[in-house]
Order: sequence, then C-alpha cells, then structure tokens
Amino acid sequence: MSVIELNKVTKNFTVGANEVNILKETSLKIDEGNFVAIVGPSGSGKSTLLTIMGALQSPTSGSIAINEKDVSNLSKTELSNVRFNDIGFVLQASNLVPYLTLREQFELKYKYKKEKYDKERVQQVMDKLSITHLADKYPDDISGGERQRAAIGLALVLSPKIILADEPTASLDTEKAYEVVEVFQKISHESNTTIIMVTHDTRMLSYCDRILEMNDGILNEVALDDMKGH
Repeated sequence: MSVIELNKVTKNFTVGANEVNILKETSLKIDEGNFVAIVGPSGSGKSTLLTIMGALQSPTSGSIAINEKDVSNLSKTELSNVRFNDIGFVLQASNLVPYLTLREQFELKYKYKKEKYDKERVQQVMDKLSITHLADKYPDDISGGERQRAAIGLALVLSPKIILADEPTASLDTEKAYEVVEVFQKISHESNTTIIMVTHDTRMLSYCDRILEMNDGILNEVALDDMKGH
C-alpha cells in the first residue's frame, strides 16, 4: 500500500519579479513501513518536497495522495485533520511550548487527540530517546539536542502512520544521532510506520530502505553505494 503518492507535482515561488521553479515535475510512491531518506545540497528543494508531502503547503501543479486519499482539493479544516491524525512532524526547530514541561507537552498531545493519556507509552518513548530524566523540565532548561529528542518523542507517541523528519539529527552529537535513527528504523519496521527523513548526514543512510536524491528540483532514487564519498 502506498501511503504517499505524488503525481507530476511541481512547486514555484515568486522572488521579486521572477518565478523560481523549486520542485520540477515529480512523481513518486512511498509504501507503508518504508524508512526513506531524502538527501541533496542546500536549496535543492528537499524541505519543500517534505512540506508538500505533509500537506503543509500545496503544490503549484500536480496531485498528492496521503493514505490513498487525494488531498489536493481538501479544505483547510480537512487538511488540518489529515496532518493531525495521520502524520507526525519533526522539524528543524523543535516547536516545543516554552511554558510547559516535557511531561505536560505529552499530556497536551493526548488532549488534542481526545485520547486517554497513556503513561506507559509516554514512558516507553521517553526511555527510548533518553529524556525520562527531563520529564519535569521546561524547554529553556534543556539543551538544543534534548529539545530535538523531545520533539521526536512527541511525533512518535501517538503512533502516526507517517512521520516526516526535517534534519532530525542536526543538533545531536554522533552517538545520539545514531540512537535516534536506530529508533526510527525500529519503529518503521516493527510498527509498519512510514518515515521520511531529510538529512545531510550520509552516515545515517545505511539505516534506510530507500535513498532519494534531490538536485535542482529533480528527484532521483540512488543506491547507498552511490552515496559513498559524498
């Protein structure tokens, strides 16, 4: 089953008097349970592609289906429901609420979903990401790497079908970066969760099922061996 399908998707932005084609015509299918990396130089269109996959912005042309549902013409409310129910986001900025402790942020996640707080599930996620000892800390009281791990935990805790991660290891040391990617790989394969990760860190690619390379708005699939030396 394809959980994300792009059909001839493009994205243009207006810069001054010029129109810039950030994403050239792209067609792609990503299956359930795949752990996919998107690589490429800065400004190549990786993050733009990720936001389109997450229904955070609309393509200029073409269509996108999420969980086999065409989302191209949905209302803002319907798109919001798709994002909230089907997708977990891990962005470059951790987007934590500054006046809530980490534990309270997890509680809020359940309140928004109108589900009973699952203490055991939260504990499991915190343990996996080594943030249990930070549960009663506020975001400003912990390091950038710890904030990012908390953001990853918030994306994982409700077990969405899709997780979109934009440079999730950027603020982590090497050891913690490997731990996070190992967690992603395990969740992908054991829970059949699709994880799509934009990354500059080619050391993490061996954990992924597929590698997509973006160059000048053009997306191609590449083999791990082709990335050696990048």
